[in-house]
Amino acid sequence: MSKCTETHVRRAYMKLRREIHPKFKPHPRWKPCWPKIADTINNLGCDVMDYVSAQFKTTYPFPHPNTMYSQTSVAKYALYIENNRGNIRQFEEDVAKRLDSMTGLLERKLKMGFSVAEVLSNDMFPLIALFRVAMCSFMTGSIDEVKEFIDEARVEYDSHPAYPKTYAPYIDWNNIT
Repeated sequence: MSKCTETHVRRAYMKLRREIHPKFKPHPRWKPCWPKIADTINNLGCDVMDYVSAQFKTTYPFPHPNTMYSQTSVAKYALYIENNRGNIRQFEEDVAKRLDSMTGLLERKLKMGFSVAEVLSNDMFPLIALFRVAMCSFMTGSIDEVKEFIDEARVEYDSHPAYPKTYAPYIDWNNIT
């Protein structure tokens, strides 16, 4: 598992917090919290999205970043993982099935005469942002046609260890700006 950074933590937190409050912006006073949370996650050797999700699932209405590196938060994470082990495996299986389904849709649309760019840039097709960016990069060597999906794709990629496992062969974040 790659090292968790404050950017990973902030993205995961913002993704989940915006599900509650779509226009939410982080408070500047939380800036020192992100590296502390990342250190906690790295010390545990866990996935950033699993850890942050555990905090959101066990704190009402939502966790504040300055509480997310405490021993209580670590205990919440351990309890959450213990109670959700089967759900995590199921999610990994679902990610693989969804990749197969989206690949099938892409293949069908290409056979109908659509170009790769037309399919992947059209938000009317039920494709996740990560799939759009990964497949465009993989199939065309460029992401110009799907630039508007990059930020969302990065959040999805960082959101669960199943995504990097599944999409790593198709995407190289070092070549995407």
